[in-house]
Amino acid sequence: MLIKLLIQIILGYVRIEVEGYYIERFINLCTNRKIFTWNLKRDSGVKLFLNIGINEFKKIKDIARRTSCKIKIKEKRGMPFLLYRYKKRKIFAIFLLIILIILFISSRYIWNIEISFQDNQVVENIGTDLEKLGLKPGIAKNKIDTEKIINDIRLNRSDIAWIRNRY
Repeated sequence: MLIKLLIQIILGYVRIEVEGYYIERFINLCTNRKIFTWNLKRDSGVKLFLNIGINEFKKIKDIARRTSCKIKIKEKRGMPFLLYRYKKRKIFAIFLLIILIILFISSRYIWNIEISFQDNQVVENIGTDLEKLGLKPGIAKNKIDTEKIINDIRLNRSDIAWIRNRY
């Protein structure tokens, strides 16, 4: 059910008001035709508010006519309506896409190496040893074999007992 709601949010949904004397029959017909509705709230004896997907809204018109109910759209939500609202702002969308691409590409690289010591001990030249093994800022993450680097540091240095891999 949660996945169905997420899909409806992505595809778009409308919040509608159904007004008429046969609201229960309206809901039963929607259920029989397997029309997914959620967030039903009855305002008064003749008014009902509910959410429905935009692809199922056309099916409801026939049911409303059969039950002599009136339908009014109260809210439009979801990606299609959001995209329609911003369709004149194409430069905004292009820059947003460029920023997302840059963020995705930059997340594939190592930008910072943090070396911390326990009990304020100082280990000499650990940074240069890491650079010799190929771990330096600006290198792609997929080109690094962390297990090999950890094992080489442990074998080459007697003053290091433990290294934690945190990425």
